[in-house]
Amino acid sequence: MGRRLKVKVTVNIDQDVYEKSHSLGINVSKACENYLKMLNQTIENTGNPKPVFGEAFSTEKGSVVRSPGFEPGSSTWQRVDWIGFKAFLGKDHRPRVADQLSANAEKYRDCLFKRDFGVIRDLDDTVRRGAMCSLSALSKYLGCYDDFRQLVKSYGLKWTGKSSDDIFIERLTRDSDPEKIWNWIRDVKHNRPELSVFMDFLAVSGLRFSEGVNSFNLQIQLNEEGKLNSNYYVADKSTLEHFRFKELFIRKSKKAFISFVPGELVKEIVESQLLNSESIKTVVRRKHLPLRFGDIREAHGTFMIRYLKKEEIDFLHGRVTSGVFMQHYFNPALITDLESRVFQGIKEIQEKVKL
Repeated sequence: MGRRLKVKVTVNIDQDVYEKSHSLGINVSKACENYLKMLNQTIENTGNPKPVFGEAFSTEKGSVVRSPGFEPGSSTWQRVDWIGFKAFLGKDHRPRVADQLSANAEKYRDCLFKRDFGVIRDLDDTVRRGAMCSLSALSKYLGCYDDFRQLVKSYGLKWTGKSSDDIFIERLTRDSDPEKIWNWIRDVKHNRPELSVFMDFLAVSGLRFSEGVNSFNLQIQLNEEGKLNSNYYVADKSTLEHFRFKELFIRKSKKAFISFVPGELVKEIVESQLLNSESIKTVVRRKHLPLRFGDIREAHGTFMIRYLKKEEIDFLHGRVTSGVFMQHYFNPALITDLESRVFQGIKEIQEKVKL
């Protein structure tokens, strides 16, 4: 144990960082000393005479990776603060998405640090996009996004996954009987009666599974607070206004603006118990039933084409396309018969999923 010296030095620290650290009870002086110890050890181990102050450190095992900005074979190493990276992702992504991006970044990190995207290039289309998204986020976090973009360009990588033709062909070959999805909903309701109201809600709204769970729970919570009709459900229009809760329903690529839902169904929802996404999937699997929640939305859109125009279905499904009409002219508030036509379709869907 070396002797301790009292040395007065001036260290420039961002005020917000200092105040946040102070409020958390962090001993800033001790933290600086600990960082210097790690930095000294890193220099001694690698022989690097010019360390970069501010490199992130992590106490997690196996987090040592090559630092971007140095050619392969360099003796310079950096420790990625994966906890900090997850917090960085959490600013713009939901927890589940942030966890997936972080896991992919750890899996493919060597491709970025060794400047070799050959592995990424050889991945399947859908897997490649996920890997690229995670490395893009990691490069932004580490401040080497320009390097990432250059690697993408050098290896001729594209962000697109499956072509629209391939996706459409998959749909054509998936099921020849359009009634199968309605039969599946009835099977779930029969085997898991506690999910009956939720399954009916997904069927008539066309919401994505996660959006359906969020909306279902939100209706219950707001009703308990006496705020359902004033904040979310417009009873005279039988409309759930998702856009009022942007943090839940307006995401970067997946959105939900409104849903038409019968008042009787809303009454059943608010008398139900709160739901958990993973628990729903678990209880369905236990009955040896497939998970086809994503197919409900597809069936809803396909069925509603009998009563609605393409732009109207896009709106109900939360899609605002790049077309001039949708971008600048489409206004659902001016479509006076939209509600009546939607409920024509809803009435038929309810008959199809009835036990």
